[in-house]
Amino acid sequence: MKTTLLLPALALATLLPASATLVIYEPFDISSPGDVVNGKATGEGLSGNWTGYDSSANLVIGSGSLSYGGLATSGNHVMLSTATDGRTGYRAEAFTSLNAAGLMDHGATLWFSFLNLHPSNNTNNRVHFLLGTDGTNAGANSIANSGSGIGLEINASGGNRLSAMTFTAGTRANSAQTILPLQEVSMIVGRIDWGANAATADTITLYLPDTDLNLGTAVQTISATLDQSAFSYLVLAGKWDAPIVDEIRFGSTYASVSPVPEPTAALLGSFGLLMLLRRRR
Repeated sequence: MKTTLLLPALALATLLPASATLVIYEPFDISSPGDVVNGKATGEGLSGNWTGYDSSANLVIGSGSLSYGGLATSGNHVMLSTATDGRTGYRAEAFTSLNAAGLMDHGATLWFSFLNLHPSNNTNNRVHFLLGTDGTNAGANSIANSGSGIGLEINASGGNRLSAMTFTAGTRANSAQTILPLQEVSMIVGRIDWGANAATADTITLYLPDTDLNLGTAVQTISATLDQSAFSYLVLAGKWDAPIVDEIRFGSTYASVSPVPEPTAALLGSFGLLMLLRRRR
């Protein structure tokens, strides 16, 4: 009986699409709601603990995950600031796992995604999300110790404006801006194409998938010649009215950073029930 059910189940499993490589997943299922993130353990693929480096306000755990269409979600979320004109900067070591997966090599392509909710519109509300050598200042106009990095800014001044950005020798450059809806969850997807060698420019391209997780066309892009071998950290920084970030993923393909709930268990369960009904005939 067990063999009869097992073989068809295995045959069915082989028809399901194989998952692409997901290297980092941070659902912030690391503590209880209300806890400060500083010193708390990081998620899958990140190393050590989240460490605050600019904290007139705190990175705080919020209850439950943000949701976006059919995206698979879990855990909680984080609020990047909890006080009027508060600012916060946090970082976690990300290079080790990305490098081991070959995703920091010259010529490689690295994908990432995360969910963002901006609750209001004022002149100081912003989020910075990047891979780099160090943390940015609160305004993301520079990176500490004349460092370098690549990522994006969401600035809610005069709308909710998304732009790609790079830092070279501490100096910031950014793309044009795309307006995101305020007080709605947005899924931000980035593709980083590392240049073929150290002298070739590296490019970040941003996308805004729809709720069916169709990637769509690129909305922003920018290039700079960087040394990604020095990019130790994933950096989250921001200020003002508690912008929210959740469901951070890094992987080898868009599919790896936009997963839907696995249908395998439900399909296999239904198949097993069907086989039982057939056996009773």
